[in-house]
Amino acid sequence: MTDRTSGPAPRVAILASSWRWQATSVLAAGAAIALLFYVGSVAWVALISLTPSDVVPVLDTFGFEQYARLFGSQRWLHTLGNLAFYVAATVLGSVGAGYGLAIGLHQARSDSTALRLMFLLPLATSFVVTGVVWQGLFDPAIGIPGLLRNLGVPAPALALVSRPDTVMWIVASAGIWQQTGLCMSLFTIGLHRIDPAIWRALDIDGAGAWGRYGLVAGPLMKPFFIMAIVFVSASGLRAYDLVVVLTGGGPGFASDVPAHFVIEQIMERQDLALGAAGACVMLALALAATLPYALLSQPRSKP
Repeated sequence: MTDRTSGPAPRVAILASSWRWQATSVLAAGAAIALLFYVGSVAWVALISLTPSDVVPVLDTFGFEQYARLFGSQRWLHTLGNLAFYVAATVLGSVGAGYGLAIGLHQARSDSTALRLMFLLPLATSFVVTGVVWQGLFDPAIGIPGLLRNLGVPAPALALVSRPDTVMWIVASAGIWQQTGLCMSLFTIGLHRIDPAIWRALDIDGAGAWGRYGLVAGPLMKPFFIMAIVFVSASGLRAYDLVVVLTGGGPGFASDVPAHFVIEQIMERQDLALGAAGACVMLALALAATLPYALLSQPRSKP
């Protein structure tokens, strides 16, 4: 008699079972690591924010005094205002410029790989490099101010980085410069995914640019707009290295942001609990920024 257990089908079943076990083990290990190092770290920081800890954790009393201190600080409120301005400016500027560039590339209808790489180059650099580049651009001696001064432009009009009323515009401009490439790539993908029959119908109707890309393509591009807004917002909420390199939070605290405030409280002033409270507020803001994407990306149930 032939042993049926030695045929190819049982061996395939055994291999499939082994692969499923290995995949389950890898996923379980990844979930355990995420639970321990990410969720556990967040929980620890949240716990510290409820204590009077300074240099070292003190777990004897708990309360919300640190949050009262935090929102009673004029500097913290000022950093939130700066962050709101930075996020709003980078979202509007990056999304608007990115969509405009994507439209230009789509209308060109030619091989635009070199142009795409050129606009994506800032995205490939870190915020530290972006800060160094823009710091050089606005250097009083060798940057744009020095060039314009040689052309006779008054000096006070050139000190944009050292003026409290203009410094955040420079920081936001640097953020827009870096994030525009990401938005352009997303919108380029979205425009190419629209049914070619729609573009042909628009060509036959003689639709203008606003009709093509505003009234027709705009609603079809909704998922890509949501992704771009969420990505740029999440990046803006983490603003730290760009501000530190470009302005150092100055002049004074004119360009200070929450991340810089939190790092300074923990590392320089040894106020561990206040820094942890600020970090928890930043986490809440990040979750609030990604919540609309999570809700709008859910598939709608058909009636």
